[in-house]
Amino acid sequence: MSGKSILGAVITGIALFFFGFLYWAINPLPYQTWQPVSNPAEVQAVAAGLFPNDGMYGIPGPGNDAAALELFEKGPSLFVFIDHTPTAGGDPLEMAKGLIHNVLSALLLLFLFRVAPSLASWQGGRALGICAAFVINGSEVIWWQQPVNWIIHQALYYVLYFVIATAILQRFVTRPPTH
Repeated sequence: MSGKSILGAVITGIALFFFGFLYWAINPLPYQTWQPVSNPAEVQAVAAGLFPNDGMYGIPGPGNDAAALELFEKGPSLFVFIDHTPTAGGDPLEMAKGLIHNVLSALLLLFLFRVAPSLASWQGGRALGICAAFVINGSEVIWWQQPVNWIIHQALYYVLYFVIATAILQRFVTRPPTH
């Protein structure tokens, strides 16, 4: 990979990092889909006692046994993601991981553009974003019962992410000559 491509991936990664900040930290719309809790400190304390280990919990748990199926039919079902590690908003390590992820994602897109050069356009980015959002977010709604109103915001983010990435990266891609 050329220095020009790596520079493009870094510039794209930084642009995507700031886009993500604007979309998830400044934009209030996605969070309007969340249900408020009147007593968050109490819920946190109860959750810490009920779910002692970091990780994902599904209630009822996975399986097709009669007891689990009966609990699913009665409802409610829930997925709980627990991280007991105290962190501050804007933790520098988390921010660095996000930036690195965006740069690596841009490098992956550059590799994809080498294999399929016609995708290196905003139309290609839109198509990639729609496909990714449909497969990933559609599955979350169908199989994991994620609320559609929340998933729509995630899907929109992914489509815009790919459009922005390809709009920048196409300037750093060497296109094969056309005949």
